[in-house]
Amino acid sequence: MRSSREFQRVFRSGRSFPGRLIVLHVLTEPGLVRRAGFVAGRKVGGAVRRNRAKRLLREAYRCQKHRVPPLGVHLILVARTSCAGAGERDVESELIVLLDRADVAAGPDPRNETDDDHNA
Repeated sequence: MRSSREFQRVFRSGRSFPGRLIVLHVLTEPGLVRRAGFVAGRKVGGAVRRNRAKRLLREAYRCQKHRVPPLGVHLILVARTSCAGAGERDVESELIVLLDRADVAAGPDPRNETDDDHNA
């Protein structure tokens, strides 16, 4: 997501799910194609801290994108002040919790499923 108009639409019409490190804003509509935006305001800190926070958000989303359906969802991840000082795993695990709470998760992680036929 890049345009201010898209961001404002999600902020105004969507739902928000606050966490300790991230606030997840979700807009669900049938005609949407999955898109994500990443925000770190000045409260997070200087440019270096804001950029680090956005990098953490992008990486967490990249790793968990398979949990979000490809159609019908726009997401905005907003970094909180504590996000810039957090670790990658902390941000990613909070994103998983927020996606589940927002009820946009597409199901279990297919990478963690085991094939019982091969383990017998």
